[in-house]
Amino acid sequence: DCEDLVFEILKHIPVLMPEHAETLGEAVDMAVCGATIIVQRGEHTVGARPDHNGECIPGHRDTAETTYVLRKDIHLVGEKGSMLRGMLVLDTNKGSIRGLKLQDAG
Repeated sequence: DCEDLVFEILKHIPVLMPEHAETLGEAVDMAVCGATIIVQRGEHTVGARPDHNGECIPGHRDTAETTYVLRKDIHLVGEKGSMLRGMLVLDTNKGSIRGLKLQDAG
């Protein structure tokens, strides 16, 4: 069926952060399950917003005090020199994080 084919194609197209999406929450919204988000070189904040793919726990949307609970099967890959500030909680038994420096704001 056509939807399955589109889904399979989209799984292989990475979402670039911040080129395609400024925050992790926006990148997760754009990505289909099983897709890869590439965090580009530089320092970025979690800066997530609440939605069905994650949960933003108190903090300001664009600050490093935000805690983001990721509930979607996503692969996060950091380019050399990339860093994500804030707290990231993986609430899924799938997905992965590779090559990404995480700095907890707490």
